[in-house]
Amino acid sequence: MPEPAVVSPRPFLQGPRPLAFAHRGGSLLWPENTMLAFRGAVEMGYRYLETDLHATRDGALVLIHDDTLERTTNGSGPAWEHTLTELKLFDAGYHFSPDGGLTYPYRGQGVTVPTLEEVMEAFPEVRLNVEIKQEQPPAVAAVADFIEKRGLHDRLLVASFRDRVIRDFRSASGGAVATSAAQGRGPSLLACQPPAAGARLPRPLRCPPVACPLRLSYGGGPPARGGGPSLRPPRPRVDGGRAGGDATAAQPGRGRADVGPAGSAAGGGGPAEELTSS
Repeated sequence: MPEPAVVSPRPFLQGPRPLAFAHRGGSLLWPENTMLAFRGAVEMGYRYLETDLHATRDGALVLIHDDTLERTTNGSGPAWEHTLTELKLFDAGYHFSPDGGLTYPYRGQGVTVPTLEEVMEAFPEVRLNVEIKQEQPPAVAAVADFIEKRGLHDRLLVASFRDRVIRDFRSASGGAVATSAAQGRGPSLLACQPPAAGARLPRPLRCPPVACPLRLSYGGGPPARGGGPSLRPPRPRVDGGRAGGDATAAQPGRGRADVGPAGSAAGGGGPAEELTSS
């Protein structure tokens, strides 16, 4: 009989359930992954944000989804080919249009690609799900060093669809930071329920403190201010995680929102709440 193991949930995932995440800060209402979007989501009551990370040529950690700049800015080329100073010259609100291209209200308004440090300092009560999008040149060591130097171990969850990125980050961080599961880990965790704090379970049944790459969608509104999320009881629909999307930590009761007005839909009936993103 194997010796039972003590399982403690990650502090990052402790909070009123469901944990509502604002996807890229709220990409339906504001230019994605910008201070404007993050601030808007926080003002709506969100305390968890989902975002994406690359590193610049001079080593700054910046929050942008795509490898290249064309879709979300008026710049071009890979993010890692630019210095931070160069990246800050581009307009991160340039392509955002709330009405299908009729207007571009954030062009020329000073919206830039933010750094991870800017976001963590601006919103000290917020926790971030950060997906490392960049595999080459490697950004893993820089992310682990950033977290260690600032003592942010319980405020960030590091995600990736790439097995190698997750393995390298866990090694670099010594397992002190919550991580997602890479693509392909989901099926082995489907039957896994999070144990209570301090629960003693046989080792074969122990759930690792990682994420399932699943999709869980249901309708609901933004979280209530000053408290837990005021979402409708979820009626989940589970699909397989998609490659090329966003990796998010998946725990039962945790969701992600493409933030929209209450009652509006990112697919019908309310903002889409997901365990992984697209």
